[in-house]
Amino acid sequence: MEKNKQLESAVQWCRENNVRGHAAIKTGQFSLIKDRETINRRLDGKIINGFERQCAILMEEEARCQLLHTLRTKIGQCKASTKQN
Repeated sequence: MEKNKQLESAVQWCRENNVRGHAAIKTGQFSLIKDRETINRRLDGKIINGFERQCAILMEEEARCQLLHTLRTKIGQCKASTKQN
């Protein structure tokens, strides 16, 4: 929980100072946050704090659907090619 609070504070600090995650980490104020990209992803709106797992699950679902679509297309192409021969 403390890490989430620091993360929210770091994102807010970056917005107020118009900087990115590396600047927040360099201040030393957010000792539990080690990776600048953790902050940057939230600044960019890619991840909403507290919903990290839901975002990962959603991306996995999208990737799965894309893979199924690609496979079905390839299988259809193979079937059509086999019928022509």
